[in-house]
Amino acid sequence: FIYRCQTYAKIHNTFEIPLPIRECETIGLSVGKWVYNHMSPQGFIEWAEKRRLRSIEVRHDQSEKRRSEALYLREKGLNNTQIAKELGISRRQVIKYFNLV
Repeated sequence: FIYRCQTYAKIHNTFEIPLPIRECETIGLSVGKWVYNHMSPQGFIEWAEKRRLRSIEVRHDQSEKRRSEALYLREKGLNNTQIAKELGISRRQVIKYFNLV
């Protein structure tokens, strides 16, 4: 498996100034070891779950930020359509934010 990672690194070494072959082999070795140690079927499930939870957290934080901005814009006197346009979201989403208040 490590050999396949090293070969992949060499094949995709298509930068304007290519990396030295030894560096490609070292990168392939490092990636191969990491994958071998962390990507058993159970390891992959755990990794994917961590990514999923982080994604949920990030999306929630972004949504809360937009909600706060929508509330601020409402206080400034903008209507739902104007708020949606300002935030780059749908009018329906703006209405949803105000129903959560």
